[in-house]
Amino acid sequence: MLSSRDIKIKLLQGHITIYPLEKDTIDSAGIEVTASKFAWKYNEEAKKKNEKEWTQIKIISKKVIEDGKEVEKEFIPVPSRTSVIVVTNEIIYLNNTVAGACYSKVRVAWDGLSLLATPMKPGRCEKLLIVIQNQTGEEQYIEVDRKLAIVMLHKLNSNAKNSDKNNANKIWEKRKRMTDKFNSSDSELIFKYEYFDENNERKSGLIDVDLIKKEMKKTKTYKEIFRHLLVVLTIIASVPVVSLVILAIVLLANRLTLAELLTLIAIIITIPGAIVSILFLKNKKHKTDDSNN
Repeated sequence: MLSSRDIKIKLLQGHITIYPLEKDTIDSAGIEVTASKFAWKYNEEAKKKNEKEWTQIKIISKKVIEDGKEVEKEFIPVPSRTSVIVVTNEIIYLNNTVAGACYSKVRVAWDGLSLLATPMKPGRCEKLLIVIQNQTGEEQYIEVDRKLAIVMLHKLNSNAKNSDKNNANKIWEKRKRMTDKFNSSDSELIFKYEYFDENNERKSGLIDVDLIKKEMKKTKTYKEIFRHLLVVLTIIASVPVVSLVILAIVLLANRLTLAELLTLIAIIITIPGAIVSILFLKNKKHKTDDSNN
Protein backbone atom coordinates (compact mmCIF):
# COMPACT_ATOMS: atom_id res chain seq x y z
CA MET A 1 0.00 0.00 0.00
CA LEU A 2 1.24 3.48 -0.83
CA SER A 3 1.80 6.01 1.95
CA SER A 4 1.43 9.76 1.49
CA ARG A 5 5.16 10.01 0.79
CA ASP A 6 4.94 7.24 -1.82
CA ILE A 7 2.01 9.00 -3.52
CA LYS A 8 3.87 12.31 -3.64
CA ILE A 9 6.93 10.66 -5.19
CA LYS A 10 4.76 8.98 -7.82
CA LEU A 11 3.12 12.33 -8.54
CA LEU A 12 6.54 13.76 -9.35
CA GLN A 13 7.40 10.67 -11.40
CA GLY A 14 4.20 11.05 -13.43
CA HIS A 15 2.80 7.67 -12.35
CA ILE A 16 -0.17 9.31 -10.57
CA THR A 17 -2.04 12.49 -11.44
CA ILE A 18 -4.64 14.26 -9.27
CA TYR A 19 -6.57 17.35 -10.29
CA PRO A 20 -7.60 19.53 -8.59
CA LEU A 21 -4.79 18.94 -6.08
CA GLU A 22 -5.34 20.65 -2.73
CA LYS A 23 -3.19 20.67 0.40
CA ASP A 24 -5.36 18.10 2.19
CA THR A 25 -6.13 15.91 -0.86
CA ILE A 26 -3.35 13.42 -0.02
CA ASP A 27 -4.06 11.64 3.26
CA SER A 28 -1.55 9.61 5.31
CA ALA A 29 -2.23 6.56 3.14
CA GLY A 30 -4.56 7.57 0.33
CA ILE A 31 -6.26 10.22 -1.79
CA GLU A 32 -9.38 11.88 -0.38
CA VAL A 33 -12.09 12.69 -2.91
CA THR A 34 -15.03 15.07 -2.54
CA ALA A 35 -18.62 15.10 -3.78
CA SER A 36 -19.43 17.34 -6.74
CA LYS A 37 -22.89 18.80 -7.34
CA PHE A 38 -23.66 16.18 -10.00
CA ALA A 39 -25.56 13.09 -8.87
CA TRP A 40 -28.23 10.73 -10.19
CA LYS A 41 -30.78 8.50 -8.46
CA TYR A 42 -32.27 5.25 -9.68
CA ASN A 43 -35.87 5.57 -10.91
CA GLU A 44 -37.55 2.19 -11.17
CA GLU A 45 -40.80 3.66 -12.54
CA ALA A 46 -38.93 5.26 -15.43
CA LYS A 47 -37.35 1.92 -16.30
CA LYS A 48 -40.78 0.27 -16.44
CA LYS A 49 -41.81 2.92 -18.97
CA ASN A 50 -38.66 2.25 -21.02
CA GLU A 51 -37.36 5.69 -20.11
CA LYS A 52 -33.91 6.58 -18.84
CA GLU A 53 -33.81 5.05 -15.37
CA TRP A 54 -31.28 7.40 -13.77
CA THR A 55 -32.72 10.81 -12.88
CA GLN A 56 -30.47 13.74 -12.07
CA ILE A 57 -30.84 14.93 -8.50
CA LYS A 58 -31.63 18.61 -7.97
CA ILE A 59 -29.21 20.26 -5.54
CA ILE A 60 -30.81 22.03 -2.57
CA SER A 61 -29.47 24.80 -0.33
CA LYS A 62 -29.66 24.67 3.47
CA LYS A 63 -28.50 26.99 6.21
CA VAL A 64 -26.19 25.35 8.73
CA ILE A 65 -24.18 26.51 11.72
CA GLU A 66 -20.43 26.41 11.13
CA ASP A 67 -17.88 27.83 13.57
CA GLY A 68 -20.71 29.60 15.38
CA LYS A 69 -21.95 31.31 12.21
CA GLU A 70 -24.93 30.59 9.99
CA VAL A 71 -23.84 29.77 6.45
CA GLU A 72 -25.66 28.48 3.38
CA LYS A 73 -24.41 25.28 1.80
CA GLU A 74 -25.43 22.99 -1.05
CA PHE A 75 -26.55 19.41 -0.48
CA ILE A 76 -27.43 16.33 -2.52
CA PRO A 77 -30.68 14.83 -1.18
CA VAL A 78 -30.61 11.02 -1.06
CA PRO A 79 -34.16 9.56 -0.89
CA SER A 80 -34.99 6.75 1.50
CA ARG A 81 -34.18 3.18 0.34
CA THR A 82 -32.50 4.50 -2.80
CA SER A 83 -29.14 4.18 -4.54
CA VAL A 84 -27.48 7.26 -6.04
CA ILE A 85 -24.38 7.84 -8.16
CA VAL A 86 -22.24 10.80 -7.10
CA VAL A 87 -19.50 12.23 -9.33
CA THR A 88 -16.30 13.38 -7.61
CA ASN A 89 -14.66 16.76 -8.14
CA GLU A 90 -11.28 15.08 -8.46
CA ILE A 91 -9.85 13.48 -11.59
CA ILE A 92 -7.35 10.69 -10.92
CA TYR A 93 -4.95 9.06 -13.36
CA LEU A 94 -3.02 5.86 -12.59
CA ASN A 95 -0.42 4.48 -14.97
CA ASN A 96 0.19 0.75 -15.50
CA THR A 97 2.22 0.36 -12.28
CA VAL A 98 -0.50 1.39 -9.81
CA ALA A 99 -4.03 0.21 -8.93
CA GLY A 100 -6.40 0.82 -6.04
CA ALA A 101 -9.91 1.01 -4.68
CA CYS A 102 -12.24 3.68 -3.30
CA TYR A 103 -13.57 3.21 0.25
CA SER A 104 -16.12 5.10 2.34
CA LYS A 105 -15.30 7.69 4.98
CA VAL A 106 -16.72 6.81 8.41
CA ARG A 107 -18.65 10.08 8.60
CA VAL A 108 -20.77 8.90 5.63
CA ALA A 109 -22.05 5.99 7.75
CA TRP A 110 -22.95 8.39 10.54
CA ASP A 111 -25.58 9.84 8.21
CA GLY A 112 -27.08 6.38 7.61
CA LEU A 113 -25.47 6.05 4.18
CA SER A 114 -23.26 3.29 2.81
CA LEU A 115 -20.74 3.45 -0.01
CA LEU A 116 -19.97 0.56 -2.33
CA ALA A 117 -16.23 0.04 -2.81
CA THR A 118 -15.17 1.02 -6.33
CA PRO A 119 -12.05 -0.46 -7.99
CA MET A 120 -9.55 1.77 -9.79
CA LYS A 121 -7.80 0.00 -12.64
CA PRO A 122 -4.39 0.93 -14.05
CA GLY A 123 -4.45 3.34 -16.97
CA ARG A 124 -7.70 5.07 -16.04
CA CYS A 125 -7.95 8.87 -16.11
CA GLU A 126 -11.38 10.05 -14.98
CA LYS A 127 -13.63 11.39 -12.29
CA LEU A 128 -14.88 8.71 -9.94
CA LEU A 129 -18.50 7.58 -9.95
CA ILE A 130 -19.37 6.59 -6.39
CA VAL A 131 -22.46 4.54 -5.57
CA ILE A 132 -24.17 5.61 -2.32
CA GLN A 133 -27.06 3.75 -0.70
CA ASN A 134 -29.53 5.21 1.79
CA GLN A 135 -30.77 2.27 3.85
CA THR A 136 -32.70 4.39 6.34
CA GLY A 137 -36.37 5.27 6.29
CA GLU A 138 -35.67 8.99 5.93
CA GLU A 139 -34.14 11.24 3.32
CA GLN A 140 -30.45 11.93 3.97
CA TYR A 141 -28.12 14.59 2.61
CA ILE A 142 -24.57 14.69 1.20
CA GLU A 143 -22.83 18.03 1.45
CA VAL A 144 -21.36 19.23 -1.86
CA ASP A 145 -17.54 19.50 -1.77
CA ARG A 146 -17.42 17.40 1.41
CA LYS A 147 -14.88 14.58 1.68
CA LEU A 148 -16.80 11.53 0.64
CA ALA A 149 -14.32 8.67 0.20
CA ILE A 150 -10.65 7.75 0.24
CA VAL A 151 -8.75 6.02 -2.56
CA MET A 152 -6.18 3.50 -1.31
CA LEU A 153 -3.43 2.69 -3.79
CA HIS A 154 -1.10 -0.26 -4.30
CA LYS A 155 2.06 -0.71 -6.37
CA LEU A 156 1.75 -3.62 -8.79
CA ASN A 157 4.43 -6.32 -8.66
CA SER A 158 4.55 -6.22 -12.46
CA ASN A 159 3.25 -3.72 -14.99
CA ALA A 160 -0.33 -4.17 -16.17
CA LYS A 161 -0.17 -5.05 -19.87
CA ASN A 162 -3.84 -4.58 -20.71
CA SER A 163 -4.26 -1.16 -19.11
CA ASP A 164 -5.49 1.77 -21.18
CA LYS A 165 -3.92 5.20 -21.20
CA ASN A 166 -7.41 6.55 -21.59
CA ASN A 167 -8.07 9.80 -23.34
CA ALA A 168 -11.51 11.42 -23.27
CA ASN A 169 -12.75 9.48 -26.30
CA LYS A 170 -11.85 6.09 -24.82
CA ILE A 171 -13.50 7.00 -21.52
CA TRP A 172 -16.62 8.04 -23.41
CA GLU A 173 -16.73 4.72 -25.26
CA LYS A 174 -16.42 2.74 -22.02
CA ARG A 175 -19.07 4.75 -20.17
CA LYS A 176 -21.48 5.61 -23.00
CA ARG A 177 -23.83 2.69 -22.37
CA MET A 178 -24.21 3.82 -18.77
CA THR A 179 -24.53 7.57 -19.41
CA ASP A 180 -27.16 6.86 -22.07
CA LYS A 181 -29.34 5.81 -19.13
CA PHE A 182 -28.99 9.24 -17.52
CA ASN A 183 -31.83 11.65 -18.26
CA SER A 184 -29.66 14.80 -18.40
CA SER A 185 -27.15 16.34 -20.77
CA ASP A 186 -25.10 17.11 -17.65
CA SER A 187 -23.93 13.49 -17.79
CA GLU A 188 -21.33 14.68 -20.28
CA LEU A 189 -19.70 16.69 -17.48
CA ILE A 190 -18.33 13.39 -16.17
CA PHE A 191 -15.85 13.60 -19.02
CA LYS A 192 -14.98 17.28 -18.65
CA TYR A 193 -12.92 19.39 -16.26
CA GLU A 194 -12.61 23.08 -15.50
CA TYR A 195 -9.39 25.09 -15.58
CA PHE A 196 -8.14 28.67 -15.94
CA ASP A 197 -6.42 29.79 -19.14
CA GLU A 198 -3.53 32.27 -19.53
CA ASN A 199 -5.96 35.19 -19.07
CA ASN A 200 -7.30 33.65 -15.84
CA GLU A 201 -10.64 32.92 -17.50
CA ARG A 202 -12.54 29.78 -16.51
CA LYS A 203 -12.66 27.19 -19.29
CA SER A 204 -13.75 23.57 -19.64
CA GLY A 205 -12.37 20.75 -21.75
CA LEU A 206 -12.49 17.00 -22.25
CA ILE A 207 -10.40 14.96 -19.82
CA ASP A 208 -7.01 14.06 -21.25
CA VAL A 209 -4.02 12.63 -19.36
CA ASP A 210 -1.46 15.12 -20.63
CA LEU A 211 -3.72 18.14 -20.10
CA ILE A 212 -4.60 17.04 -16.55
CA LYS A 213 -0.92 16.60 -15.70
CA LYS A 214 -0.21 20.06 -17.05
CA GLU A 215 -2.93 21.62 -14.88
CA MET A 216 -1.80 19.68 -11.79
CA LYS A 217 1.75 21.02 -12.13
CA LYS A 218 0.35 24.57 -11.95
CA THR A 219 -1.20 23.99 -8.52
CA LYS A 220 0.39 25.42 -5.40
CA THR A 221 0.36 22.02 -3.68
CA TYR A 222 2.34 20.35 -6.47
CA LYS A 223 4.97 23.09 -6.40
CA GLU A 224 5.29 22.70 -2.61
CA ILE A 225 5.76 18.93 -2.98
CA PHE A 226 8.51 19.51 -5.56
CA ARG A 227 10.31 22.09 -3.39
CA HIS A 228 10.13 19.75 -0.39
CA LEU A 229 11.72 16.95 -2.42
CA LEU A 230 14.61 19.24 -3.38
CA VAL A 231 15.24 20.04 0.29
CA VAL A 232 15.20 16.35 1.24
CA LEU A 233 17.58 15.44 -1.59
CA THR A 234 19.92 18.25 -0.56
CA ILE A 235 20.02 16.97 3.04
CA ILE A 236 20.58 13.38 1.89
CA ALA A 237 23.36 14.47 -0.45
CA SER A 238 24.98 16.58 2.27
CA VAL A 239 25.44 13.72 4.77
CA PRO A 240 28.10 11.79 2.83
CA VAL A 241 29.68 15.05 1.72
CA VAL A 242 30.15 16.26 5.32
CA SER A 243 31.62 12.88 6.25
CA LEU A 244 33.95 13.10 3.28
CA VAL A 245 35.09 16.56 4.29
CA ILE A 246 35.90 15.38 7.81
CA LEU A 247 37.76 12.38 6.41
CA ALA A 248 39.71 14.62 4.04
CA ILE A 249 40.69 16.87 6.92
CA VAL A 250 41.89 13.95 9.03
CA LEU A 251 43.83 12.24 6.25
CA LEU A 252 45.27 15.23 4.46
CA ALA A 253 45.76 17.83 7.18
CA ASN A 254 49.40 16.88 7.50
CA ARG A 255 50.04 16.49 3.76
CA LEU A 256 48.44 19.59 2.23
CA THR A 257 48.96 23.25 2.73
CA LEU A 258 46.10 25.27 4.21
CA ALA A 259 45.24 26.77 0.81
CA GLU A 260 45.18 23.33 -0.87
CA LEU A 261 43.01 21.88 1.90
CA LEU A 262 40.50 24.75 1.70
CA THR A 263 40.31 24.37 -2.09
CA LEU A 264 39.57 20.65 -1.76
CA ILE A 265 36.81 21.25 0.80
CA ALA A 266 35.25 23.95 -1.39
CA ILE A 267 35.11 21.56 -4.34
CA ILE A 268 33.53 18.79 -2.25
CA ILE A 269 30.79 20.92 -0.68
CA THR A 270 29.55 22.14 -4.08
CA ILE A 271 28.30 18.63 -4.92
CA PRO A 272 24.83 19.04 -3.22
CA GLY A 273 24.32 22.34 -5.04
CA ALA A 274 25.19 20.70 -8.32
CA ILE A 275 22.72 17.86 -7.71
CA VAL A 276 19.92 20.26 -6.83
CA SER A 277 20.69 22.44 -9.85
CA ILE A 278 20.55 19.47 -12.22
CA LEU A 279 17.18 18.35 -10.79
CA PHE A 280 15.80 21.89 -10.99
CA LEU A 281 16.91 22.37 -14.60
CA LYS A 282 15.51 18.97 -15.54
CA ASN A 283 12.11 19.86 -14.06
CA LYS A 284 12.22 23.26 -15.75
CA LYS A 285 12.90 21.56 -19.09
CA HIS A 286 9.84 19.33 -18.59
CA LYS A 287 7.72 22.40 -17.87
CA THR A 288 9.07 24.12 -20.99
CA ASP A 289 8.28 21.06 -23.09
CA ASP A 290 4.75 20.98 -21.65
CA SER A 291 4.19 24.65 -22.49
CA ASN A 292 5.48 24.13 -26.04
CA ASN A 293 3.11 21.22 -26.52
